[in-house]
Amino acid sequence: MATATTNGWFDLPAVGGDSGTWGDTLNANWTALDTLLGTNASGLVAADFVKLAGVTSSAAELNILDGVTATAAEINRVDGLTKDLSFLNAVTADSTEINKLDGLTATTAELNFIDGVTSAIQTQIDGKTALADIPTQNDATWQAGTDTTESLITAEKFVNNSYTYRSTLPTGGIDLVSGLQVRWGRQTSTLDTAEVFTYTSAFTTNTSVVMTQMRAANQERALSVTTQDANGFTIDRDSGIDGSQNFFYLAIGK
Repeated sequence: MATATTNGWFDLPAVGGDSGTWGDTLNANWTALDTLLGTNASGLVAADFVKLAGVTSSAAELNILDGVTATAAEINRVDGLTKDLSFLNAVTADSTEINKLDGLTATTAELNFIDGVTSAIQTQIDGKTALADIPTQNDATWQAGTDTTESLITAEKFVNNSYTYRSTLPTGGIDLVSGLQVRWGRQTSTLDTAEVFTYTSAFTTNTSVVMTQMRAANQERALSVTTQDANGFTIDRDSGIDGSQNFFYLAIGK
């Protein structure tokens, strides 16, 4: 009596028996094999089986291709690849986000310039005062007051201690952010005795030095300062100086 093969594809006639059915059994087996190698339920033909010649992959390895939609050209892009791509597992950006790098020409160093930026750079730039809008030393409208007093410029108007201010009038003053204060002006001496002159704006504490200079009759000379304080100074000019004489002073203090 014939028995089936392990996978049930063919019948095996009994050796030494079934002499009357051997022919039918073998013919049925050949027909089944022809059908299997010809066209079956999966659409395979004999040529398809030829393609499997030499295949050493296991079923598990072949199953890796299950669900792959990439074309041969796309798969060939990894030809020659030697780098481990497992680092891509940590990438959370989608293709749209990654494509923002398309055409990027900036270097790593250039990109690092934005390290620490917390808001839109262009918005910050647009919010800065234009150079043309920054007052110059000839602009006497920076702050309420006149250019003859230090009220024209306060400490908030300075970014460092190197600012130079020229008053448009002969008397003025300035207070620097370091605490240093300067007063200057032009006065007229009329007496050969002690004369007191008052600053337009007093120093906060006191003066450190007061310098004077007189120009008259083609000569320049200093007038002796005998006393000085936060409010002004006293001079006692040489008795050899007669009449009204204009002089300039510069006082420095805090």
